[in-house]
Amino acid sequence: MIFSAKELDIPKILILISSYTKTKSARDYILNMTPSTDLIEIETSLRQTEDINNHLLRVGQLPLIEDFDIFEILKLLPRGFILSGSDIMQIRLFLTMEKSVLEAFLYAKKLNITYNIIHEQISLITNHQSLLKMIDSIFDERGIIYDNASPGLSKIRRNISLKQKELDDKMRSFLDKYKDYLAENIITTRNNRYCIPVNITYKNKIKGTVLDISKTGQTVYIEPEVAFNIQSELEYLAVLENEEIQKILSILTNEIASSYDNLMKNLDIFLLLDVLHAKAMYARDIDGVMPRVNKEGKINIIKGRHPLIKKEQVVPIDVILNNEFKTMIITGPNTGGKTVALKTTGIFSVMTQMGILVSCDPQSDIAIFDNIFADIGDEQSIEQSLSTFSSHLKKIKNIMDNAKSNDLVLIDEIGSGTDPQEGSSLAIAILNHLRKKNLRLMVTTHYSDLKIYALENDGIMSASVAFDEKTLSPLYYLVLGSSGTSNAFLIAKEWE
Repeated sequence: MIFSAKELDIPKILILISSYTKTKSARDYILNMTPSTDLIEIETSLRQTEDINNHLLRVGQLPLIEDFDIFEILKLLPRGFILSGSDIMQIRLFLTMEKSVLEAFLYAKKLNITYNIIHEQISLITNHQSLLKMIDSIFDERGIIYDNASPGLSKIRRNISLKQKELDDKMRSFLDKYKDYLAENIITTRNNRYCIPVNITYKNKIKGTVLDISKTGQTVYIEPEVAFNIQSELEYLAVLENEEIQKILSILTNEIASSYDNLMKNLDIFLLLDVLHAKAMYARDIDGVMPRVNKEGKINIIKGRHPLIKKEQVVPIDVILNNEFKTMIITGPNTGGKTVALKTTGIFSVMTQMGILVSCDPQSDIAIFDNIFADIGDEQSIEQSLSTFSSHLKKIKNIMDNAKSNDLVLIDEIGSGTDPQEGSSLAIAILNHLRKKNLRLMVTTHYSDLKIYALENDGIMSASVAFDEKTLSPLYYLVLGSSGTSNAFLIAKEWE
């Protein structure tokens, strides 16, 4: 499938949408989205986005948290790993978010908010509040395990506290007794063991183990003999504490593993919500709506606004292509909006086929195409030494060779870049060839011959960009059923 995403600036739109995601998974999904050609799939995606958009408007943003994707943690469970405390904290955040999201949808239900389709996903979210309560009973807000998380841990930590107090008392007493031998009257640590800084002259006056020597060699750090046994006991208690913590983590891991399937299902739903929420947030920015979708090639854009033009600057346009008028030829001055009209039509089709709401009247009709070919803008290839004209011809040849009946073709300034007479004849030949394929075709031109061509042939909708002849300014909207001029003489007269 070909959808001319680059020519239609679709990557820019996807980047804007992806900026609203909370997870890398959703961000990558959006940046790599491709249009669907399945009508049911497209309508489902649009309705899902519309549901979340309605939720945004009436309730507010979904309480999704940053980086909630716990897939890498969950996939450890079937492999028998014991989760770490930090892993369980991530799951705790996920479960807290799960609770908040369910509460948000419950609140929406109280407001009598109905959803077209997303209610199916909501109903599949499993409540894991008992698991969350269990985690909350073991870990404090900082992620530290409570002393009473188990009887064994409570006993060990109580012994650690007693031994630590005994060690502190011994060290303070030792400081007072040997203060005249010290380089500094402080208790410090080396290799996680308490010691005191002793003047090198008196190192033999202190019974203990030398743990370190200062850079100057004037101070030795000695672990007093009276502290050695206590610190050894503390180290042993620390080993017991860690073993007991591992037992607690193992029990918690087993509890989490028992919910593995439901947690994975919930994660999939929340990642979908992350994508839909980002689409809805973008729709809010552009006042996006769900258009009517069809596979009959019917395009009826009402008050369409190019999504990449600022709201205060964009001018709404109307575009019609259908079985009666399968081709539109747009004429008018430069910088008047012809290319914008072309791009808007293509962008709306691609956005719709990606399940993205579009900025137009909701009564608009958008067709689903198998391919969208676009030759828009000056894309001269320096590497291939192609002139602008040759570059366009190469792209148009590709279009003429590959475009089929259920495709949309967009060509900007058809036949331009060469002698006007030859360019006009070439443009008519291209139009004749493409129109035989029964596809939908939009072109822009300055050529007068093409205006005559549109009048003399059935099935062609003429359109022109409105122009204010008093101010000599383009008005940017399209006038359907009308052929415009480039207004070159009027503009030249203004400069006399």
